[in-house]
Amino acid sequence: MKPATDLCWVCQKNASGAKRALTEDAEVRSAVSEATIKHIQTFKLERSVYTAVCEETKRALLPTSALGEHPCNSWDSKMHYSFDFAQQIHYPSNPLQPGPIFFKTPRKCGIFGVCCEALSSQVNYLIDESVQAGKGSNCVVSLIHHFFENYGLGEVEVHLHADNCSGQNKNSCMMMYLLWRVLTGRHTKITLSFLIAGHTKFSCDWCFGLLKRKFKRTRVDSLGDMEDVVKDSARGNIAQLCGNERGEVFVPTYDWKAYLPSFFKKVVGIKKFHHFIFSKESQGNVILKEASDSEEVIQNFCWFNLLQISFLLLCSPQDSAAARMVPVQ
Repeated sequence: MKPATDLCWVCQKNASGAKRALTEDAEVRSAVSEATIKHIQTFKLERSVYTAVCEETKRALLPTSALGEHPCNSWDSKMHYSFDFAQQIHYPSNPLQPGPIFFKTPRKCGIFGVCCEALSSQVNYLIDESVQAGKGSNCVVSLIHHFFENYGLGEVEVHLHADNCSGQNKNSCMMMYLLWRVLTGRHTKITLSFLIAGHTKFSCDWCFGLLKRKFKRTRVDSLGDMEDVVKDSARGNIAQLCGNERGEVFVPTYDWKAYLPSFFKKVVGIKKFHHFIFSKESQGNVILKEASDSEEVIQNFCWFNLLQISFLLLCSPQDSAAARMVPVQ
């Protein structure tokens, strides 16, 4: 059997429970069966939402659309992006590994991808260990911010998908940032959805797979070689260096965790929700849903009333507040 990755723990528990329930009474077997069916229906529903929004944005795409620097809120349409970290790679790397290399400690390079399914393109951020600031929320938010500012299509509405990793994606800092974007006029509406844990395979993994396949067959001696590997792995794979081996930074990591809490509150019960909807007309309220067909729950994230928020954030919406922040060392 081919080894599998990212397996669902709930599915494995349900399968084991079904085997044990064979010797139990009918009531126990029925309970196990109902739990299994409910879980399958849940992840299939969320998968169908992901597939549907990808198809919707493909139909809305213009013939001239391409990833690049576009003015915020300049295109009256909806777009979908998904983002995730790949397993870091090590270099120098040689498919014909010389013996002495085995005993050396290679250099680490992290990979963060933001995929635009409508264009079948993905921007792969190559994070050399000399500019690595961890995989926490500051890093993820800074990379997402850089993507929107330099590669976004300028859409009015955006739908994002990510996995359920709380340290990277599903945290209050990310929610505060997305609310900050709509309040500063960078988007009119943002929806952030999380796939069910254990069922999170999506477009980013496809692009990462093409990248890793090329990497395993190519000699890589430097970060520049790795950049070429990304470009040559597939037509839709785009390489973006976050820095170089000398420590020069091209994509700065800002301390969003220190900046955003001055304006916004933490999300209450964030782990149980899978859908978050941010809108400029919501007066600072955010819509939260446990599933795509669940009832809406409304939370207000703002410390101040809307007039104060407007004065602090909206007085010059085209000026990036992040540009006035101090990069993480």
